[in-house]
Amino acid sequence: MSLPASSPPERASGRLRFADFELRLATGELSRGGRPVKLQPQPARLLGLLARRAGEAVSREEIRRRLWGEETFLEVELALNFAVRQIRRALGDSATEPRFVETLPRFGYRFLPPVRRIADEAPSPAGRPPIRRGRFRLARLALLAFFALCALVGDGRRGLTPEIPAAAREAYVAGRYLSHRLGRRPEAVAELERATRLAPAFASAWSALALARLDYSLPAAGFAAGVERAARQALRLDPENAEAHRALGELSLFVRFNLARAGSELRLALRDDPSSAESHLAYAKYLAAVGRLDSAIAEGEQARWLDPQNLAVKADLVWFHYLARHYDEAIRQGRREARLDPVHSPGRFYLVLAERMKRGEGDPETLHEAQAFADALMARLQAPHPSRFAQLRDFWRWYETLPILPVDRALGLLAQGDRDGALDRFEAACRQHQGWALPFLSSDPLADPLRGNPRFADLLHCAGHAGSAKSSPS
Repeated sequence: MSLPASSPPERASGRLRFADFELRLATGELSRGGRPVKLQPQPARLLGLLARRAGEAVSREEIRRRLWGEETFLEVELALNFAVRQIRRALGDSATEPRFVETLPRFGYRFLPPVRRIADEAPSPAGRPPIRRGRFRLARLALLAFFALCALVGDGRRGLTPEIPAAAREAYVAGRYLSHRLGRRPEAVAELERATRLAPAFASAWSALALARLDYSLPAAGFAAGVERAARQALRLDPENAEAHRALGELSLFVRFNLARAGSELRLALRDDPSSAESHLAYAKYLAAVGRLDSAIAEGEQARWLDPQNLAVKADLVWFHYLARHYDEAIRQGRREARLDPVHSPGRFYLVLAERMKRGEGDPETLHEAQAFADALMARLQAPHPSRFAQLRDFWRWYETLPILPVDRALGLLAQGDRDGALDRFEAACRQHQGWALPFLSSDPLADPLRGNPRFADLLHCAGHAGSAKSSPS
């Protein structure tokens, strides 16, 4: 891993014993019951730092400073995540049920078991280490040489390689940035593809590419296979790559309508990175799709706690409360977010729906929120504001003029009472696997007039809800 030179690492001596493990601080040798355990030098240094501070919360910032110096680069963040995963693998630990290394979301880590420190053995008269340790040192050198060779040829169990070319790192950073900018997805994909060409063993670039290729504006045939390939390559390089699991989970949920696989992949994403707000939000959407709405709300709240500035999290919490028919709470949260950011408030659309379901089409509050949503959207797009709406039907007619997906157009038709027109568009979206909203129709209050319709039952089956059409949302 190519990182900038920094202050030299502190020298530590002695041995640390915890559970049935022993760590030699001077050499980074880890053993269990006297048998060597494979652990690379940087993860060993991190383990030593955490174990010496057992029971204390150690911040990521302090870890970066102590292990990599004052300068902070993106690859340092990646290296830290990689080191923690390697420690957990060596200790047989779990991120979700930790016995050794506990993740403190948005802060750092804590080493859990008690640790006993033992002084180093006295050197032999000739100044050489005791002979009985020689076998282990030779074995360790051989192992390190083997792992270095594997890394050079793209070791399939590594998330990062020791040498990532600067051009690949730059492409990766650019791609990650562009993937979060409106309308810049093609450029993001191009940069991340360049990063993977320059560094084929760069697992994080592959997983970022998988996420960037998720484009719900296209039929599945246009991107699904590329998402799958990139995510699978990331997992071959790093089996604990949370972003790759999230990409596969979202692909299964929103595109392939395979709810069982979506849940499995998203649980793996949370296992591998429990502090990721994006993974908690994706899992919350899965829970909402399968009707576990209270759990979806709890996961959404966890995502908001992890990333309070994430607009998608705030919007989806309004959506989850709407799906759960908690209209008062959806309205309260939607209005709060609109006050905090009158222009960038994507939850306003769900606020309109919650107002409609609670107060009805003709209520002035419903029409006011519809107008506010339209004005905020056009301000964000730097387009002329729409004329004043005299009734909610005017809002839906305006909504249909927007460049929206067929499934969104179907929701608008459903809100206007055009059931057959909505079903036509929903069915076409399901055939093309271009219907992000379809898995949620089993709970959506807008779909209540369709329940009992055989076409709707077939639609739910297409969207992954076999046999669930007749059940009411809880």
